[in-house]
Amino acid sequence: MTEQKKDYTMQQAALMLDVHRDTIMYWEEKGLIPPARRNQKNNYRVYNIDEVMKIAELRGIGAVDEEAVEREKIKRQLERKRKKQLAAYS
Repeated sequence: MTEQKKDYTMQQAALMLDVHRDTIMYWEEKGLIPPARRNQKNNYRVYNIDEVMKIAELRGIGAVDEEAVEREKIKRQLERKRKKQLAAYS
């Protein structure tokens, strides 16, 4: 059985590469990186970790922060929790 690699959104890939999502779009438009795969349901660009690492290699980015996506999720969860708490006290 083959292990399915997780797909990341363009925003998540940009977060891992520490660039703006528009930068990835620009690189793709100029042919500086291979075109992204597309989600068949919504046609959004998607990347797996190998593709993100390849982009980093092609663009001379020394490190890919694979944990950035998880940190961002935790940050957003904490923000939502704090907003709910503030709303409860209002």
